[in-house]
Amino acid sequence: MGTAMQIRALSPAPVAFLAAVAVVGTGWALLLHEPGSGALRAGLGVVAVVAAGIGLAHRRPTPRLAWGLHLGALAALVTGDVLSWWQREVGAEPSPAVHDTLFVLGVGALGLALLARTPEPTAARDPFGPLDAAIFSVGAALLTWTFLVDPLLEGPPLSRVDLAWASSQPVMATVLLVLGLRLLFGTATRSPTVVLALAGAVVLLGVESARQMVEVDGGSPDAVAVQLGFVAAYALLGAAALDPSARDRLAPPSPAAQLHRWRIVVLVVTALVPPVILLAQVLGAANPQRDDVVAATAATVAVFALALGRLSLLVGSVQTRTVQEGEDRFEALVEYSTDVISVVDSEGMIQYVSPAFRTALGRDPEGHVGTALRRIAHPDEVATLTTHLFQAASRPRHSTSRFETRLIAADGTIREFEVVAANLVGDDVVDGLALTMRDITDRKTLAAELSHQAFHDSLTGLANRALFADRVDHALHRRRREPQCSVAVLFVDLDDFKAVNDGLGHGAGDALLRAVGQRIVRCLRAGDTAARLGGDEFAVLLEDDTIDGQSTTIANRILDALRVPVPVGDMELGVVASIGVAVAMGDASTVGLLRDADIAMYEAKRAGKGRVCVFDPAMRDSASDRLALQTDLSVALENDQLRVVYQPIVDLVTGLVGGAEALVRWRHPDRGEIPPDSFIPVAEQTGLVVPIGEWVLHQACRQAAVSGSTVGVNVSGVQFAAPGFLDSVSVALAQSGLPPRGLTVEITETALMADTEATAHLLDQLRALGVRIAIDDFGTGYCSLAYLQRFAVDVVKIDRAFVAELDGASKGDRLAKTILQMAESLDVTTVVAEGIETEEQLVRLQEMGCRKGQGFLLSRPLELEEYQLLLRDHLPEVGEGAAVAAS
Repeated sequence: MGTAMQIRALSPAPVAFLAAVAVVGTGWALLLHEPGSGALRAGLGVVAVVAAGIGLAHRRPTPRLAWGLHLGALAALVTGDVLSWWQREVGAEPSPAVHDTLFVLGVGALGLALLARTPEPTAARDPFGPLDAAIFSVGAALLTWTFLVDPLLEGPPLSRVDLAWASSQPVMATVLLVLGLRLLFGTATRSPTVVLALAGAVVLLGVESARQMVEVDGGSPDAVAVQLGFVAAYALLGAAALDPSARDRLAPPSPAAQLHRWRIVVLVVTALVPPVILLAQVLGAANPQRDDVVAATAATVAVFALALGRLSLLVGSVQTRTVQEGEDRFEALVEYSTDVISVVDSEGMIQYVSPAFRTALGRDPEGHVGTALRRIAHPDEVATLTTHLFQAASRPRHSTSRFETRLIAADGTIREFEVVAANLVGDDVVDGLALTMRDITDRKTLAAELSHQAFHDSLTGLANRALFADRVDHALHRRRREPQCSVAVLFVDLDDFKAVNDGLGHGAGDALLRAVGQRIVRCLRAGDTAARLGGDEFAVLLEDDTIDGQSTTIANRILDALRVPVPVGDMELGVVASIGVAVAMGDASTVGLLRDADIAMYEAKRAGKGRVCVFDPAMRDSASDRLALQTDLSVALENDQLRVVYQPIVDLVTGLVGGAEALVRWRHPDRGEIPPDSFIPVAEQTGLVVPIGEWVLHQACRQAAVSGSTVGVNVSGVQFAAPGFLDSVSVALAQSGLPPRGLTVEITETALMADTEATAHLLDQLRALGVRIAIDDFGTGYCSLAYLQRFAVDVVKIDRAFVAELDGASKGDRLAKTILQMAESLDVTTVVAEGIETEEQLVRLQEMGCRKGQGFLLSRPLELEEYQLLLRDHLPEVGEGAAVAAS
């Protein structure tokens, strides 16, 4: 409310003008005193007229009529002063008639200018204006009568002309004051030009009234103070035309401005004037004048009546405004609400529907008034919607009910709505069911998506672990009710999948997992469930497995489907998986069945990977045994239960031993000799392979330095990727004194694929030490032959699986030839065939040109003393070294 009544600051132009007039006028008055006061008044008046003319010509203010009257009024007033001064200067007697006539014309024009500036719609927008003006008028008129007119009538006798003229000044002042206040409070903003013009009019009439009173009392009407008053009035009127706000159109006041505190203060003060004067006349005078008392009484009664009218109008306005604001607020809420507001009768005929109907359904609100709501309902919802509306209409009045329904949008799409129905049947205003319909389509879609995400794998779209376990649980419950039903679970784990993520990136790994999920699904029946449990682990639930062995058939079908190379980017990857199968027996539980399938899957990995293994209860004991083995292995190194044996590397042409592969063995104090295939996987899973591998590396280097032989040490992927591996090799060589070329570090093809950039960098550092590099089990992993050139290895070892198939026509035979040819073209110095066990294999390798080999046919792994004895016959002829290390 306060901001509506703020007065904008004056611009620099009127401020400078007023300051200049004040300085000049004050200085002139002090120097010339009374003799020059007429010239002061006339001269500065002309300056004010010129300034106003320049301002109006430059500003081009509106409305033009009002500002034309303003300039004319100022010109008329100053012209009278100039004529009076000129007549005195030439020695003639000033003509009061001319001066007074111009004064009256100027004041009248000034009043018309104020009236013309009042905004036209003010009466309609400001219903309090006439009453407020009447209250102002009554109070001002009583003040004028009491303090200005009545003293003239009671004072020294005057001629009728002088009396009329003296009395007209207060009357004109009162009229101008009322018009000025009307303009001041009848606009939305306090324009500086309005304030300046009103101030100039008030000062002008006040000074003129004072001059008349001084003249009546016999004083000098040309006193310096009086002349400075006129100069101030002219300066204010001239400055009003200089301010930029002269161009502004004045707007009617806002409802807040009509109740502004300053307007109320002026009203209250004015309304108190009559009763205060009446009280003063009654109590303050011994013999009060009858006319004064009558006038004060009449003014008091009039103000009281006007105040009552104003109060009544105010109460009505507040009530009307409150109702209107409520209606406007309700209409705005309905207009801009995203919820559809509708009124239907008890039979569902639409009586009203809000504009949101168009936004929500793309339908015209007015075009559906008078139609049945069920006409736009989904066909499956018509009967239900009708029932809901009937039940809502049958409820007690003002009660609400809630239901959901589906409506058809104009474009044919189906939208779901949550409906709150309020029973207002019989209400004087609504007389129907008020329906608030909120579109919940997106919310329901999101809920469905969240539910799907909660129970499905985001990468493959298959069921996740939670949903899979829930379906297994339901299948087992059904089996208990229907014993003829069979339930089986397959655990599918991709072998060496980590190499894909590390070597080709997670994008390639994700693409491979998606392809695997799709292939598994294509191998299943309609009622089966495929799931991704996490990482590279998948699971399958088979229900109604009534045919004996069908679960194994499906598992093998999955293996065959996965063996077909999967296109990933520019490459094709063959996938090898291990599958464990568990069939529900007896009172099987969900946890137990999943555990058994997991155990069977690990048995498939232990058996050589890439195969199916069906759970057998004995496997549970095997799993417990592996757990115990893990516990014992953690202390085997500390208790000196581990030792290193050596499998000689033989030159297939000369038969001489050129070195050996160091292998770790474990003699358990209670179980005796434990095969490497039993404890090496446990060591890799637990991380114990790192300290064990480091121990083997140091032992092999030390013993090779003593015997003068070369040695190869196998390094697992876990050990190779462990921080400090390079330092460990450097320390082992330094402490043992073994020449770096006497050590060959052998790493599997799968381990090489883990983070190929880091692997290549580490291999370069090893070669910089002088250590030889070998790839073990080449051709069995995801690696392509191109990596052989990238890693620049010294030795390639042909995997025993290919050697076992050497018969002149098998795939192993062709792969062995390819590896030998590739190694020769890439300048790989040594190719070693592993697992030579028959004379036929040895002959085929010799025919292919393979120079190095190892296997039981040539020599079994030897204890250190046996190996050293063997070297005594071969040491002078030692050829190129052997291979890799510590499994």
